[in-house]
Amino acid sequence: MILWTNESLDGARRLYQSAGFEVKEVRKQVLSGQELTEEKWELAL
Repeated sequence: MILWTNESLDGARRLYQSAGFEVKEVRKQVLSGQELTEEKWELAL
């Protein structure tokens, strides 16, 4: 299972981690003039 979030969304990151997901990819993007760090979280089912 794959979920995406942004580095600044601490609540989502804690929830994903507590459910056993692990960060597998990190990339930076510029959206609406703001730089965001996206994280791809994965959990093997």
